[in-house]
Amino acid sequence: MLTDDPNANTPIKIDPGETVWLRVSDSVHLPGLAAWLEGGALKDIHVPTPEDPFTITENFFVDEVNKSFSKLFGPHSAIELTLYSGNSKELQTFDFKLAEGKDIFAKDGSLQQDWFIANWMYPRWVPGKIDASCKDEPS
Repeated sequence: MLTDDPNANTPIKIDPGETVWLRVSDSVHLPGLAAWLEGGALKDIHVPTPEDPFTITENFFVDEVNKSFSKLFGPHSAIELTLYSGNSKELQTFDFKLAEGKDIFAKDGSLQQDWFIANWMYPRWVPGKIDASCKDEPS
């Protein structure tokens, strides 16, 4: 887990071809999202495998999530992630556009809105249990 203070983090070495999970300790604050989700938006949404939530049955709801994200946070809102080498050499920046999420079949790096909704409805893992080696990788 990384903190927002680069000097307080233990460096994580990622060898070529290796995969690791990175997590930032601070959560993303999305005001109004919980109120929308708990206000009845999910009343007709079903998770086919609540013991292992990864998608929803009503795939069309992805568009509703995107519309709500656009309304709540703006159509161009995004979560920006920047990877650094050392404390200051910027390697790459990624933007995850909130209102342009897709479903589990998309493999382009977009947010997966169906996975998000399924895990909102049936949370299955505690973030502290994620192993950076990907040995306990959530599906």
